[in-house]
Amino acid sequence: MAKNCAGCKAAVTGREFMKCCICCLVYDLHCANVSSKRFYLMSIENKQSWKCLECRSSEPKAYNTNNPIRPGTVASNDAANVTLRDGNKNKNRRKSSDDLPSLEHSVMSNDTLRAIVREELHEMFQTFLKKSLNEIVSEAKISSLESALKFCNSQFTDLKKFFEDNVSTISLLQKQNETFKLSVNDL
Repeated sequence: MAKNCAGCKAAVTGREFMKCCICCLVYDLHCANVSSKRFYLMSIENKQSWKCLECRSSEPKAYNTNNPIRPGTVASNDAANVTLRDGNKNKNRRKSSDDLPSLEHSVMSNDTLRAIVREELHEMFQTFLKKSLNEIVSEAKISSLESALKFCNSQFTDLKKFFEDNVSTISLLQKQNETFKLSVNDL
């Protein structure tokens, strides 16, 4: 006997469907609002405890003692008998599908969560490592540049001293040459 989707009434074939754990109705993945990727990532426990939108909406949202059906405390003074209105003018506004939590994000196994956290940490570590390596490389380049500048500076100082020594030697030799010329002319 073929199963029919409770949402779109189409025949459900294959293994890609969700069964509500409360009403036992079968939904195809599109009507269940579960992507194929998320379906295969879900654990067996999550698939078995999945609830359709109708069953989820019939559950109480939260324990609220401050409502007319279950009064938490009986107020004795007149000040507590005041009704506070919401400032929102559009009171009959229906929630859009964007406002409702997506089933894809609410049904996640621990292994999936670990894998996502592990991937995020890996990416953060790689980014940090690249940044650190870039800083180290730039510091190494700066230190290499500093040592090259020191070497060039020492070479320049040596050349300057050599040049000054040669200039003084040339000057001395020119004076001696002049004196020799004068002495040769005198002879």
